[in-house]
Amino acid sequence: MRGGGTVVGLHWRLAPDWFFFALDLEQLRPRLKVTSLGGVSVRTLSSEDLLLVLCAHGTKHCWERLA
Repeated sequence: MRGGGTVVGLHWRLAPDWFFFALDLEQLRPRLKVTSLGGVSVRTLSSEDLLLVLCAHGTKHCWERLA
């Protein structure tokens, strides 16, 4: 990547329909945190919820790469 910028991966959902991941997004809402992204305040997952989502995401991709 040129310029050493930041890459943001946007996802419309946590997992595809065929992938079983029992996590209700509405249950995450009370635990959302506010952070700054490019000078704009955005809501993001708590550390604990982010860990669960990242584990599910890695599993979906069969942990083909871990960096």
